[in-house]
Amino acid sequence: MGKKGKSAKPRVAGYEALMMEGQDLLAREQYEEGLAKMRQAYQMASTNAEVVDTFGSALAETGQAEEAIQVLQHAVQLSPSAGFEKYMYLGQLMEGPPAIASVRAGIKILQVEVQGDEGLKAPLTSALCSLVELLLNSAPVEQVDKECEALLTEAMRIDPASVEPMQGLASLRNEQGRADEALKAIRASVKRWLPPPSASGEEAPLPEGAPSFEFRFEAAKLLLDLD
Repeated sequence: MGKKGKSAKPRVAGYEALMMEGQDLLAREQYEEGLAKMRQAYQMASTNAEVVDTFGSALAETGQAEEAIQVLQHAVQLSPSAGFEKYMYLGQLMEGPPAIASVRAGIKILQVEVQGDEGLKAPLTSALCSLVELLLNSAPVEQVDKECEALLTEAMRIDPASVEPMQGLASLRNEQGRADEALKAIRASVKRWLPPPSASGEEAPLPEGAPSFEFRFEAAKLLLDLD
């Protein structure tokens, strides 16, 4: 009986291992090394939608905008009707009509998937508010205000506890020249996440789950403009 030859490792194990190594390196903030591992995995499995999605997302998160756009657009070609995240990243990385079209595509997927997963209500709400922001930056407000109103109303219906739609409404009212309504809306939004000062007058720490720094910065800018 002859000796059995060593079975070669399946290729899938190779790129999966590289992806895991790359993600581990990114988690340890070794970005260049982590992306290099993930790039190898991508080159080995460039038709695997999950690999392409993951690599594109990692590029976007680490600020590699040009390469991220190319990889994420490849992910769209591989799996156009599943995975909303790639569309949201493209909406952040691109400008004008391409960005708007990408966010619309992500919203379309979310609107279907949220029917079976209530955990997607928050991402859908954020996506609707992101579209409002893009629309307000793309055209005169009188051309987009009706759609923005509808999007914000839908966002508030989906996730009444979210602070994002109210801040979006403040931005819309500000663009419309309705400063009093804008101020009322941004104050209502901030009140939901900013704790009142302590009894000693010291600033209280932000609660767990408070909005991102970028969101709080935009809120502060609106308040300074309006108050």
